[in-house]
Amino acid sequence: MSFPWQQLCEYPLGLDDFGEHFGEHQGKDAGLVPLAHEGLLMVEGPDAIKFLQGQTTTDFLELKGNNFLQGGCCTPKGRMISSYIAYQWPDQQKILLRMHAPLVSTLKDHLHKYSVFFKVSMQDQTDNYWRLGVFSKDLEAHLNRLQIPYPKEAFAACQWEDLGVVLRWSDELVEIWLAADAQQMLKLLLEDFNGWTPTEQWQGRWLALGMGAVREATVEHFLPQMLNLQHTKGVSFTKGCYTGQEIIARLQHLGTLKRALYPFCLEGEENPKDEERPQEGMAVNSREKTTAVGEVVMSGRLTTGKVLLVAVVEKRYLGTGLFLEDGRSLVLQQLPYALEE
Repeated sequence: MSFPWQQLCEYPLGLDDFGEHFGEHQGKDAGLVPLAHEGLLMVEGPDAIKFLQGQTTTDFLELKGNNFLQGGCCTPKGRMISSYIAYQWPDQQKILLRMHAPLVSTLKDHLHKYSVFFKVSMQDQTDNYWRLGVFSKDLEAHLNRLQIPYPKEAFAACQWEDLGVVLRWSDELVEIWLAADAQQMLKLLLEDFNGWTPTEQWQGRWLALGMGAVREATVEHFLPQMLNLQHTKGVSFTKGCYTGQEIIARLQHLGTLKRALYPFCLEGEENPKDEERPQEGMAVNSREKTTAVGEVVMSGRLTTGKVLLVAVVEKRYLGTGLFLEDGRSLVLQQLPYALEE
């Protein structure tokens, strides 16, 4: 049985083929967003941390129960099978990984090949939690009103009693993994935020933080550094060996990173609310090269209605007139952090 996102009759959802809720493009100052397109994989057992240390880019020894980390699981050639957000329950050998929902089974099958010598189990937990995005210019007051904990700083997280987990991305953006049986609390949230907000409005705000993730269309397309994970504590260069580590470390210390993740808006949107968002994996072209110089990672929508996308692009072509394969021109936006030369 699939997760009952659409069984809340008072608050109907319209989910597209990608699991995103669609609706009015008009921007809102506050919203509750269903992250139905995201899934959860639980890795549990006495060897959970030891096992994941040898298979992922994250240093799981830095997970303390009061924070969360980004990372990726890679092939021996360093290409990302999946990215994820990781949270460990305090004082428990239980780690929850959030990723694009279609990749949960992909990552589970991949990790299973290496788990035979470890005391660890893996379960798809997607149907056990409502995955929610929350944004507001007065977010702390919103959460306090509902007695929901508000982590003390960006990239902090906290357990919400037995109801789930709250993860803070910024002052105005949190993510909640709410237990499936806490439907009454979900209804209180929906009442407070006047129903659901389209998924793309969450993604626009999240991408504006300089984030990106592997999606089903881009499996094994990127090295972790191409998604700037070295700037968001998503890659450890000190924890020791893991699958793909040799390629990733060589690029960091001896090579030159030619491609990185950058945010763009579509140029000249006369009516931005009607502008179609580009699909993940769509080619990015340059007026100075006959072949593609990058590809779209994800897209969302800003409060104004304008489309914001992030793309992995060859650095040398950033100022050469970039456009999508469908002809739409791109305008480079500023990252909220600095990339190394």
